[in-house]
Amino acid sequence: MNSSDSRTGTFRRLCRYRYMDAGIVYFASYVGAALASGNTMVYKASERSPFDALLIADLIPKAGFPPGILNIISGDGETGAVLASHMQIRVLRFTGSAPVGKIVGELAAKSNMKKNILELGGKAPGICSRTVTWTTCYKSVPTSS
Repeated sequence: MNSSDSRTGTFRRLCRYRYMDAGIVYFASYVGAALASGNTMVYKASERSPFDALLIADLIPKAGFPPGILNIISGDGETGAVLASHMQIRVLRFTGSAPVGKIVGELAAKSNMKKNILELGGKAPGICSRTVTWTTCYKSVPTSS
């Protein structure tokens, strides 16, 4: 790829974070990178916490973005499946569970072999010090579904 033409086309970002601050951080980092490299983007917020992205959506026209450059939508897994299968989306980035990531990857591959960036699992990282046994550390880390 020529460094002077790094545009890929339409990016699609699925975000499944529940907490407002995480959604905004991911929104800013992924949307910023896609737009800075000359791409358009469709951002599907988590159905569990769509409000942060929808609040930002109100600011997009005020920030001077032309219509269609950055599109923010909300919806459940069915909405995500429609976007993962869409033929005009060329890059897909998903953060969430491994089982859902597998479905997203399969849908993307069956449509137009779009590039996939899948960040799966990893919800409960922990740091154990050398003074604690592995068993004690393992039992203290919360688990999630």
